[in-house]
Amino acid sequence: DALDGTLLWKASSTVGANLVLPEMKNSIVSDIKPVDNDGDGDIDILYASDTGGRLWRIDLFSDGTQSGVVLADLNGGNIEDNTRFFTSPTVAFHTYPDVGSPTGKKDQYVITLGSGYRAHPLVKNNQDRLFVVFDSITYLEEATNKSSLSSYSTKKLNNFADFGNLDAPSSDATENGFYIKLLTTGEKAYTAAI
Repeated sequence: DALDGTLLWKASSTVGANLVLPEMKNSIVSDIKPVDNDGDGDIDILYASDTGGRLWRIDLFSDGTQSGVVLADLNGGNIEDNTRFFTSPTVAFHTYPDVGSPTGKKDQYVITLGSGYRAHPLVKNNQDRLFVVFDSITYLEEATNKSSLSSYSTKKLNNFADFGNLDAPSSDATENGFYIKLLTTGEKAYTAAI
Protein backbone atom coordinates (compact mmCIF):
# COMPACT_ATOMS: atom_id res chain seq x y z
CA ASP A 1 0.00 0.00 0.00
CA ALA A 2 1.56 3.30 -1.09
CA LEU A 3 0.05 5.13 1.87
CA ASP A 4 1.09 2.93 4.79
CA GLY A 5 3.59 0.41 3.37
CA THR A 6 1.39 -2.65 3.97
CA LEU A 7 2.24 -5.59 1.71
CA LEU A 8 -0.70 -6.18 -0.63
CA TRP A 9 0.55 -9.07 -2.76
CA LYS A 10 3.75 -10.93 -3.56
CA ALA A 11 5.15 -13.58 -5.85
CA SER A 12 8.04 -15.64 -4.50
CA SER A 13 9.51 -19.13 -4.31
CA THR A 14 8.60 -19.25 -0.62
CA VAL A 15 5.48 -20.84 0.83
CA GLY A 16 3.01 -18.21 1.94
CA ALA A 17 3.40 -15.99 -1.13
CA ASN A 18 0.24 -15.11 -3.03
CA LEU A 19 1.82 -16.70 -6.10
CA VAL A 20 4.43 -19.39 -5.43
CA LEU A 21 6.94 -19.70 -8.27
CA PRO A 22 9.64 -22.30 -7.45
CA GLU A 23 11.98 -20.97 -10.16
CA MET A 24 12.00 -17.46 -8.67
CA LYS A 25 15.44 -17.81 -7.09
CA ASN A 26 17.08 -14.48 -7.99
CA SER A 27 16.37 -10.85 -7.25
CA ILE A 28 14.29 -8.58 -9.43
CA VAL A 29 16.19 -5.30 -9.09
CA SER A 30 14.66 -3.33 -11.95
CA ASP A 31 11.21 -1.89 -12.54
CA ILE A 32 8.40 -4.30 -13.35
CA LYS A 33 6.52 -3.41 -16.54
CA PRO A 34 2.70 -3.50 -16.31
CA VAL A 35 0.52 -4.16 -19.37
CA ASP A 36 -3.23 -3.69 -19.88
CA ASN A 37 -3.82 -6.51 -22.37
CA ASP A 38 -7.55 -5.94 -23.02
CA GLY A 39 -7.77 -2.14 -22.77
CA ASP A 40 -10.11 -2.05 -19.75
CA GLY A 41 -7.83 0.11 -17.61
CA ASP A 42 -6.71 -2.74 -15.32
CA ILE A 43 -3.23 -4.27 -15.30
CA ASP A 44 -3.36 -7.79 -16.76
CA ILE A 45 0.31 -8.71 -17.28
CA LEU A 46 3.54 -7.94 -15.46
CA TYR A 47 6.90 -8.41 -17.20
CA ALA A 48 10.03 -8.59 -15.05
CA SER A 49 13.66 -9.60 -15.45
CA ASP A 50 15.89 -11.04 -12.73
CA THR A 51 19.57 -11.22 -11.91
CA GLY A 52 19.60 -14.91 -12.88
CA GLY A 53 18.93 -14.11 -16.55
CA ARG A 54 15.20 -14.92 -16.55
CA LEU A 55 12.37 -12.98 -18.17
CA TRP A 56 9.12 -13.42 -16.21
CA ARG A 57 5.48 -12.99 -17.20
CA ILE A 58 2.88 -12.81 -14.45
CA ASP A 59 -0.81 -12.66 -15.34
CA LEU A 60 -3.38 -11.13 -13.00
CA PHE A 61 -6.77 -12.50 -14.01
CA SER A 62 -10.10 -10.79 -13.37
CA ASP A 63 -11.31 -13.77 -11.28
CA GLY A 64 -8.59 -13.00 -8.70
CA THR A 65 -6.23 -15.83 -9.73
CA GLN A 66 -2.69 -15.35 -10.96
CA SER A 67 -0.28 -17.26 -13.16
CA GLY A 68 3.46 -16.93 -13.59
CA VAL A 69 5.83 -18.36 -16.19
CA VAL A 70 9.46 -17.89 -17.12
CA LEU A 71 9.15 -16.72 -20.73
CA ALA A 72 12.87 -17.08 -21.27
CA ASP A 73 15.78 -18.38 -19.19
CA LEU A 74 18.72 -16.80 -20.98
CA ASN A 75 21.49 -17.81 -18.59
CA GLY A 76 23.48 -20.48 -20.39
CA GLY A 77 24.77 -22.02 -17.16
CA ASN A 78 28.45 -21.40 -17.91
CA ILE A 79 30.84 -18.47 -17.42
CA GLU A 80 30.60 -17.20 -21.01
CA ASP A 81 26.78 -17.24 -21.01
CA ASN A 82 26.33 -16.01 -17.43
CA THR A 83 23.47 -13.64 -18.27
CA ARG A 84 22.22 -11.20 -15.62
CA PHE A 85 19.53 -8.56 -15.98
CA PHE A 86 19.75 -5.35 -13.98
CA THR A 87 17.62 -3.36 -16.45
CA SER A 88 13.86 -3.24 -16.96
CA PRO A 89 12.31 -4.90 -19.97
CA THR A 90 10.88 -2.56 -22.60
CA VAL A 91 7.52 -3.80 -23.86
CA ALA A 92 5.76 -2.87 -27.11
CA PHE A 93 2.66 -4.31 -28.80
CA HIS A 94 3.09 -5.30 -32.45
CA THR A 95 0.68 -6.58 -35.11
CA TYR A 96 1.97 -7.96 -38.39
CA PRO A 97 0.41 -9.75 -41.41
CA ASP A 98 0.17 -13.52 -41.11
CA VAL A 99 -1.44 -15.36 -44.03
CA GLY A 100 -1.69 -18.55 -41.95
CA SER A 101 -3.88 -16.88 -39.32
CA PRO A 102 -7.71 -16.86 -39.60
CA THR A 103 -7.66 -13.08 -39.03
CA GLY A 104 -4.78 -12.49 -41.46
CA LYS A 105 -2.67 -10.94 -38.71
CA LYS A 106 -0.69 -11.93 -35.66
CA ASP A 107 -0.38 -9.96 -32.43
CA GLN A 108 2.56 -10.14 -30.05
CA TYR A 109 4.37 -8.32 -27.33
CA VAL A 110 7.95 -7.47 -28.21
CA ILE A 111 10.11 -7.41 -25.08
CA THR A 112 13.58 -5.91 -25.35
CA LEU A 113 16.25 -6.02 -22.65
CA GLY A 114 20.00 -6.02 -22.35
CA SER A 115 22.23 -7.99 -20.04
CA GLY A 116 25.13 -6.81 -17.91
CA TYR A 117 26.51 -7.55 -14.45
CA ARG A 118 26.05 -4.07 -12.94
CA ALA A 119 27.39 -5.13 -9.54
CA HIS A 120 30.74 -5.98 -11.19
CA PRO A 121 31.12 -3.64 -14.17
CA LEU A 122 34.72 -4.69 -14.91
CA VAL A 123 33.85 -8.37 -15.51
CA LYS A 124 34.96 -9.30 -19.04
CA ASN A 125 34.71 -13.09 -19.16
CA ASN A 126 31.09 -13.39 -20.29
CA GLN A 127 29.15 -12.48 -23.44
CA ASP A 128 26.44 -9.91 -22.81
CA ARG A 129 23.65 -9.41 -25.32
CA LEU A 130 20.65 -7.32 -26.28
CA PHE A 131 17.62 -9.63 -26.41
CA VAL A 132 14.36 -9.22 -28.31
CA VAL A 133 11.75 -11.74 -27.11
CA PHE A 134 8.39 -12.29 -28.84
CA ASP A 135 5.40 -13.15 -26.63
CA SER A 136 2.42 -14.21 -28.75
CA ILE A 137 0.07 -15.04 -25.86
CA THR A 138 -2.01 -11.90 -26.35
CA TYR A 139 -5.58 -13.22 -26.49
CA LEU A 140 -8.36 -11.02 -25.18
CA GLU A 141 -10.09 -14.06 -23.68
CA GLU A 142 -8.51 -14.86 -20.32
CA ALA A 143 -9.42 -18.56 -20.60
CA THR A 144 -7.36 -18.84 -23.79
CA ASN A 145 -4.41 -17.08 -22.15
CA LYS A 146 -4.65 -19.39 -19.11
CA SER A 147 -4.67 -22.46 -21.33
CA SER A 148 -1.72 -21.22 -23.42
CA LEU A 149 0.30 -20.32 -20.33
CA SER A 150 -0.36 -23.67 -18.64
CA SER A 151 1.38 -25.49 -21.50
CA TYR A 152 4.08 -22.89 -22.17
CA SER A 153 7.64 -24.16 -22.42
CA THR A 154 10.37 -21.79 -21.22
CA LYS A 155 12.67 -20.69 -24.03
CA LYS A 156 16.43 -21.05 -23.58
CA LEU A 157 19.30 -19.14 -25.15
CA ASN A 158 19.62 -21.65 -27.99
CA ASN A 159 15.92 -21.16 -28.87
CA PHE A 160 16.65 -17.63 -30.14
CA ALA A 161 18.19 -16.49 -33.40
CA ASP A 162 21.67 -14.95 -33.36
CA PHE A 163 21.19 -11.67 -35.24
CA GLY A 164 24.83 -11.82 -36.29
CA ASN A 165 24.21 -15.13 -38.06
CA LEU A 166 20.72 -15.06 -39.54
CA ASP A 167 21.66 -17.60 -42.23
CA ALA A 168 21.50 -20.46 -39.71
CA PRO A 169 18.48 -20.08 -37.33
CA SER A 170 15.45 -22.33 -37.51
CA SER A 171 12.01 -20.84 -38.13
CA ASP A 172 11.21 -21.65 -34.47
CA ALA A 173 14.15 -19.53 -33.32
CA THR A 174 13.07 -16.54 -35.38
CA GLU A 175 9.50 -16.96 -34.05
CA ASN A 176 10.82 -16.75 -30.46
CA GLY A 177 12.99 -13.68 -31.01
CA PHE A 178 16.66 -12.92 -31.43
CA TYR A 179 19.72 -11.49 -29.73
CA ILE A 180 22.58 -9.21 -30.69
CA LYS A 181 25.96 -9.88 -29.09
CA LEU A 182 27.60 -6.84 -27.49
CA LEU A 183 30.91 -7.11 -29.28
CA THR A 184 33.30 -4.87 -27.38
CA THR A 185 35.12 -6.78 -24.61
CA GLY A 186 33.35 -6.03 -21.34
CA GLU A 187 30.45 -4.19 -23.04
CA LYS A 188 27.24 -4.32 -20.99
CA ALA A 189 23.71 -2.90 -21.06
CA TYR A 190 23.11 -0.66 -18.05
CA THR A 191 19.91 1.09 -19.10
CA ALA A 192 16.55 0.01 -20.47
CA ALA A 193 16.25 -0.29 -24.25
CA ILE A 194 14.51 2.52 -26.09
